[in-house]
Amino acid sequence: MARTKMPSKLAKEGSAKHFTKAELAEREAEEVAMSCEDIKPSNFLPAALHDRFFWIVEQFKEYGILSNVDGDALSMYLIAVDGYRKATIELRKMGVANKKYLPVLKVQKEYFSQATILAKELGLTMVSRSKLKRKEEDKKEPLTEEQILFGGDL
Repeated sequence: MARTKMPSKLAKEGSAKHFTKAELAEREAEEVAMSCEDIKPSNFLPAALHDRFFWIVEQFKEYGILSNVDGDALSMYLIAVDGYRKATIELRKMGVANKKYLPVLKVQKEYFSQATILAKELGLTMVSRSKLKRKEEDKKEPLTEEQILFGGDL
């Protein structure tokens, strides 16, 4: 199965493949630029989950990969996680012998599936996050006289 295409910003900073400047310029030209100035939760997201929503948005701000249109997907993810949590609590309370145990277990499984799929898409799993790299501060040594004259890394 083919991998999903990495945004050019992330490809510059942390891709295993080394792109040429022309390849990066071509990628940037193909990409749709989306605003990430004001990411808001969906209207259907319960108020109790808003703090978690804004916390996740803040965590991903430095990468610039979430945009205003991702608010709905992030809201759906939080609702799925909350549904999974509630179903898990209900299962613990009722015990396996209860007649309603299997239907609630199916609901829990469905919420888990939804949350997992959305987490992967949003970069919220360990594997998807491992593909992202933090910006490293320039800790390079000052350029030598040769590097200044001839450019590049010698």
